[in-house]
Amino acid sequence: MIEGFKDPYQLEFYARKGDLIMLNNKEKNPSIQCVVEECKYHANNADYCTLDSIRVTSTTKNSQTSEDTECGSFIAKGDKFF
Repeated sequence: MIEGFKDPYQLEFYARKGDLIMLNNKEKNPSIQCVVEECKYHANNADYCTLDSIRVTSTTKNSQTSEDTECGSFIAKGDKFF
C-alpha cells in the first residue's frame, strides 16, 4: 500500500480524479526546501519536504509573484483523512 492511503478505495478515488499521487519517502528531499512545520510532509529535523515531488498551484488567475502561488501538496499534520 502507498504511504498516506489507508485503503485501496482511497487510492482509486484519487487516481480517478486525475490527481497527482505523491509518494512520501519519510526522508528529507534536498531538492525541496520547506519551512511549513504544520505540513504532514515537513521533515521535522530540517526545513525540507519529504515528498518525492510537489504540486505548485496558483492562487490567482494570472500569477505574477511568488505570493500568487502555493504548495498544492500541503496536508495539515492533524488531517484525519490522510
